[in-house]
Amino acid sequence: MALKSKINQMIVKTMISGLSHLRFQYRSCQLDNYRSDMCFEILGFDVILSEDLEPYILEINYTPSFSTDTPLDESIKKNLIKDTLVLMEL
Repeated sequence: MALKSKINQMIVKTMISGLSHLRFQYRSCQLDNYRSDMCFEILGFDVILSEDLEPYILEINYTPSFSTDTPLDESIKKNLIKDTLVLMEL
């Protein structure tokens, strides 16, 4: 299985395991939003690779930083923000 596919599967499984907590937090802040379209959450997943290139989730950032220290960092975060705005249909 390709590395990116393994990482994607880990993230999806992690999101599923925390879905009830995320749903509770969202609904407690948006009591009258029946369409469920008032807010969203960006989570930052830090993944570490073992020597044999097995991915492991190191941590999940509830409020990831959008500061950029390197050109690669800037490219990744710029595209994340752009993709988020596209998903929001803005």
